[in-house]
Amino acid sequence: MSTQADILAAFKEGRFIGSKELPVHIETLTSHVFLSGEAAYKVYKEDSTVFNENFSDLSDPAIRSDFIRTDFEWNHAANPATYIALKGAVIVDGQVIFVETGESAHWVIVMNRFDSRNELLRHLSAGTLTSADFGNMGSELARSLTKVVRLRPDIDLYKSFVTHLVDLRAWIGELSGEIPVEEGAVYVDYLETFIETHRSDITSSADASMVVDGHMGNMLLTDGTLSMIDIFPPKEDWRYSHRDVNVYRLATDIYALSGEEAFRAFLQGFEIASNRKLNKELEPFFVTYAASIMVPYLYVLGAKSELHMRAADQYHRFLREYFARVA
Repeated sequence: MSTQADILAAFKEGRFIGSKELPVHIETLTSHVFLSGEAAYKVYKEDSTVFNENFSDLSDPAIRSDFIRTDFEWNHAANPATYIALKGAVIVDGQVIFVETGESAHWVIVMNRFDSRNELLRHLSAGTLTSADFGNMGSELARSLTKVVRLRPDIDLYKSFVTHLVDLRAWIGELSGEIPVEEGAVYVDYLETFIETHRSDITSSADASMVVDGHMGNMLLTDGTLSMIDIFPPKEDWRYSHRDVNVYRLATDIYALSGEEAFRAFLQGFEIASNRKLNKELEPFFVTYAASIMVPYLYVLGAKSELHMRAADQYHRFLREYFARVA
């Protein structure tokens, strides 16, 4: 019986159907990705201790299959042009053969390859987008969300926010070298107080929803068209929250890197396309919340990327200046 190690070794050596050359191998915390021609093949790790202990335990076959299947379903619904198929993988005569998922414990997400130059962060950093571009992006986000997101009135939003802010306090506290502990604590304290003082407005069951991991690092802008990638949150608790989190995660990225005019154009585009007005009284919460998640994330990536480090510094300045105005 094939093991994941067997599958990975075959991929690395180009021993799989459709391969004509050694693939480009990219390893992340959670997965191995193999790029070959116009295709990409994603294999989630079974043995990532950090991921298994802190997010979802993919060493458990039942949890792993549920996680990967749902990951594919969310991403395929949002972006079927990129996320093509979910397949099982077995070794036959030394080569990876793709089969139905019921025929193997080892699954592969088959994707069309995309150009990393179209990552939204690169467009925002270049500063070449117009207000019309941002308005169109807001409209496209609204339409994309309808393909994957569903309201979940059964979710207790108050408990959900409490859990999320516990995680956020730990997350932002890990970056004490870039974000002083006292500074990070002030942001989370503010968010906790906001929930208590606006509880009836921000925890209505009518707003409880599935939420995607929809920040600029998971967005592509290709010939003016916005598309989402890798939007499945790695932790179950993070998959449900207030529906406006889906809007303000990306809107705040735009605010931080492209300014308020771009931010307002994006929100207006979203409101028109969704035929729904956002509650602006809750905006300080969602902007502070989104920024407090994203600044540490960018600093982590910035350890190996000058682009991300520049964005982290700019975003951090934005967070400090914005918070000084609203707190």
